[in-house]
Amino acid sequence: MWNITPSQRWDWNTLKEKIARYGLRNSLLVAPMPTASTAQILGNNESIEPYTSNIYSRRVLSGEFQ
Repeated sequence: MWNITPSQRWDWNTLKEKIARYGLRNSLLVAPMPTASTAQILGNNESIEPYTSNIYSRRVLSGEFQ
């Protein structure tokens, strides 16, 4: 495509075979941002659900925040 030869830098076939044979450890146990704490700092929602209230408080080890 676009007259470019694909790089041989990585051995994708071997990787594909190893994944098929051994699987991927913790491939579904990640928590990408935004998590609850980072969402509040960045002013985002921590979920795909809509906000249920305009005002809420969050309790963490360092205290309670509104």
